[in-house]
Amino acid sequence: SVLFTFNSPSISSISLTNGPTQSALGTNITLFGSSFGEFASSALTASIGDSSSQQTLWLSDSSLFAAFVSGVGSALPVKVSLNNNWGESSEVFSFDSPSVTAISQSIGPTTGGSLIKLQNGTILTISEIIGVNGFGFGAQDYSQTVRIGKTSCEASVWKSDTHIQCVVPAGIGVNASVHVTSAKSTGHLYSVWSYDRPVASSVRMTNVPTTAAVSVTISGFGFGTSGYSAA
Repeated sequence: SVLFTFNSPSISSISLTNGPTQSALGTNITLFGSSFGEFASSALTASIGDSSSQQTLWLSDSSLFAAFVSGVGSALPVKVSLNNNWGESSEVFSFDSPSVTAISQSIGPTTGGSLIKLQNGTILTISEIIGVNGFGFGAQDYSQTVRIGKTSCEASVWKSDTHIQCVVPAGIGVNASVHVTSAKSTGHLYSVWSYDRPVASSVRMTNVPTTAAVSVTISGFGFGTSGYSAA
């Protein structure tokens, strides 16, 4: 017996190569090529990366319309599938990178993480959380991450396309930048976060000779949770 197969769809160009991560009206793209079929079919679908089109409208054997409500990422392949045959565009599509516009607070303790609070005899764990505002974070949880400086937040909790929460990591220093990464695209807000400055409350061995090396113990708080280089 002889098996017969139809040509796979082929994409020669796309009408748009960039769009928002979320749009109520949709990101609408016209795809041009060949072998899209001689008539409309529910088996005809389009995708950008891992995002499938919410609507695919056959126009002709050489063109189709696709509407995408949301997506994240850059340099993503655009594909058309028809009856398990698919074609991929040589052009790529990128959703807008995240943009960070503000954070809910700009200073916090060097311990980061969780704070322990006593209330009516009950121990409550209250996380040191900051809200990160902006847009282009994605319309759903794509495992977005937040960093303060070079350190990832202990947890990054996606809330919406415009808001992510960060459980602050332990650290030291001032004027750190906040970075949001969604599907390998990153947005930045520079020099906005500082850890509490160290405070010395006492010094042990207050009277020492001028000619000998001695050890002095300085007590206080805000020195950091690990052996950072201090001066």
